[in-house]
Formats: sequence, structure tokens, C-alpha cells
Amino acid sequence: MADQTATVAELRKLVADFVAERRWQGYRDPKNLGLSIAIKTAERR
Repeated sequence: MADQTATVAELRKLVADFVAERRWQGYRDPKNLGLSIAIKTAERR
């Protein structure tokens, strides 16, 4: 999936899969979910 051709549906699925793999369903608030994703991403660097 290229940045120029990614659809919103594809991006939503990627985020949903990311959340499910980490059992983060409790982070339904967009702010908390966004913070959690940012923290997890920073851990990989």
C-alpha cells in the first residue's frame, strides 16, 4: 500500500489490527489510543 493510494478503510483496518494485536480495545478514546500508538512507535527506535 503506497501513501498516495491508501484508502481510509485500509488505514482504519491497519489501526484496528494494531489495536487488536496489543489488546488495547479499552483505549477507545481517540486521544488515549493516539498516545498509546505514539509511545509504542517510539519504543521501536
